[in-house]
Amino acid sequence: MHFKKHVTGFLGITAVVIASVLISATTPVQAKVAKSLTSTSLLSTELTKNNGSIKVQIDNTRKSLTFTLKGCRQYSGRAITCDHELREDSGFSNILVDENGNASLKADLSSLKESTNSLWAYRSNKTYSTDMDYSSMSYTGFLKLSIKKSSGQYFFYSPAGKNEKAFRESLDKNYSPKTKRSPYYTQNLTYGKKIKAKTKAIIKNCKTRSEKIKAIHDWLGKNIQYNYAALYAPSGSNIQWNSADPDWVFKNKKAVCSGYARLARVMYTYAGVPCLNIVGTAQSGLTSGTDYNTPNHEWNAVYLSGSWRILDITWDSPNKYYGKNDQQNIKGEAPRYTYYGITPFVLGMDHISLSVS
Repeated sequence: MHFKKHVTGFLGITAVVIASVLISATTPVQAKVAKSLTSTSLLSTELTKNNGSIKVQIDNTRKSLTFTLKGCRQYSGRAITCDHELREDSGFSNILVDENGNASLKADLSSLKESTNSLWAYRSNKTYSTDMDYSSMSYTGFLKLSIKKSSGQYFFYSPAGKNEKAFRESLDKNYSPKTKRSPYYTQNLTYGKKIKAKTKAIIKNCKTRSEKIKAIHDWLGKNIQYNYAALYAPSGSNIQWNSADPDWVFKNKKAVCSGYARLARVMYTYAGVPCLNIVGTAQSGLTSGTDYNTPNHEWNAVYLSGSWRILDITWDSPNKYYGKNDQQNIKGEAPRYTYYGITPFVLGMDHISLSVS
């Protein structure tokens, strides 16, 4: 029996920063989006110690793509599938991630109709159990790749890949992790002591910086809901400003992207992890050769093992708030790791960094 996919999407509406004044006192520089092609192999994350790794490889002879998961224990016991899933056997048994976090699945690239496509891998929202009815199993996307077809060959496609590589290099060159930075929203916090106490509790059993990074990412991704009620409110309304304020976000557990990123900045600082806020544009379908100089999103960079690593906790959080008693509200779901330590090339598929705040 093959699972019926009910996909929980999270990129249909770009998580936005409500107004440029909310996200940065620095005017973002104009950045040129450049097309970038890669070889047929890449890693999905740079924070592999606690998260495992995902290798994705294109075979143009067989016109297929293979996802190989290694050590991804957060998906242990889950069923996985992908767009254009290629089954090499005649059965419809589901691919399960084993107890060590290992699995492999394939996609049929020959079924792609357009020159540029987004291809998703999904994991089930519940672990496998033989006594459960999987006919209505829901899935969540955990890895999205842009695939381009040209002259009969398939490539990974990252419109802003070159920009993101250069931006990362500029972070490592120009932003010392030893420099103390105190953005205005980290000062005079009403709930500063409570946020600090919660941070200390979250990282209590963490022995390394990488464990602290993951613990805070996971707490925010699970406990904060994206505030669609704020997103849809009139421009400049109080709820929009509040949803970007780390004090309000911590108390009410709802945020827009800048609220996620700013509370993360506060918590990582309390945890002794150097952290930056990145302001930029994030949307599906970035277009090569187009200038993006109007920011609509905010995320973070944390320092680990000699380099700045990227986290977009907003896009890793599956939890949503549309209003009191709304049937679409989602609360308490575990975070994804799609944008957890994402490489510059993969980030450039749907993000472009403009400035640091």
